[in-house]
Amino acid sequence: MTKRISMTILAVTAAVLIAGSPGTYASSEFEELSTSDISIEGQTKLIIEGINGRLSVIGEKRDDILLKVVKKGLADDREEADEMLSLMEVRVTRTAETIRLEAVYPKKFRTKKNIISFVISRAPRMSMEITLLMPEGMKLGASMASGVVNVNSLISGADISVASGELNVRDIRGCIKAALSSGAMEVINVDGTVVLSSASGTIKAREISGDMEASIASGRMELSELGGGLKCSIEYGSITVDGVGDVNFHGIAAESSFTGVRGAVDASTASGAADFRVIPVGDANYSIIASSGDISLIFITRMESGYVLKAGTTSGEISIDLPIDVKKVGRNSITGVVREGKSKVFLETASGDIIVEESEE
Repeated sequence: MTKRISMTILAVTAAVLIAGSPGTYASSEFEELSTSDISIEGQTKLIIEGINGRLSVIGEKRDDILLKVVKKGLADDREEADEMLSLMEVRVTRTAETIRLEAVYPKKFRTKKNIISFVISRAPRMSMEITLLMPEGMKLGASMASGVVNVNSLISGADISVASGELNVRDIRGCIKAALSSGAMEVINVDGTVVLSSASGTIKAREISGDMEASIASGRMELSELGGGLKCSIEYGSITVDGVGDVNFHGIAAESSFTGVRGAVDASTASGAADFRVIPVGDANYSIIASSGDISLIFITRMESGYVLKAGTTSGEISIDLPIDVKKVGRNSITGVVREGKSKVFLETASGDIIVEESEE
């Protein structure tokens, strides 16, 4: 059962010039606010689709869903605004397990004064700002065309995709999966696993207790305070990580910097410097390979059980500062054993320098 209370506010908030006519005239922005209480009848998942504008989702200790919708549209007068805004709606459907909210916009809308008879695209003439207060234990699935998405305080995880815009997620207990085609993504304080992907833009994440996967085609990653392991890839751009368990990294043309690595490393890059500063907890193997670029492996704290080192560069120099028992030295390679040699360190670059250092403490 859905109980709906609506209030309309029509106000002139902005003026724009409409191009494409012999003269120009002003269109103003009008708004309509509505609220709805959506009952939950055993459903465990909320799905949101089709929004163009802004979506805010907040988890609370409650047993229903409060839906607030602000419709926005550019129109020439109040009559046109009423007609335009009436064509936008959020449809509510449900199954035994799922409540689905779908933002619906008119595909065509006839303007009164513009010689362009139809406005085919709903943006920027029409958009919606949606705020949802939902039970914190309900699962969330959201798919958005463009705009800003904010998700806070859920304990059953979320699966979110945004074509273009901004995504902010924080204070989640459960697994997070988020995809962004273009824009900025930030995830903070998740007690669970996290999977993030972006075609272009930035990915930022911190305070993640579980394992994490992150991939970006072009852009920048900034990750910190990761309690588990990290599997990441970047084609073009840069990645910086501070505080992580095991690392599996693949880059094409990417600058990479990893600090506070507690576990093993398996890394490869076609082009770009690879810098690893590690604080091993127990035994761990390290394999870092670059086609073109410098490699540096700095042991901030030493690995007590030691390791076997094999390092080689086709064109470049090798610099080591280690308590090493050298077994073999070539023109551009070195093999040796540090302490007991229980772990393995393999470093190789076709073009670039290699640096391996260890703290004396």
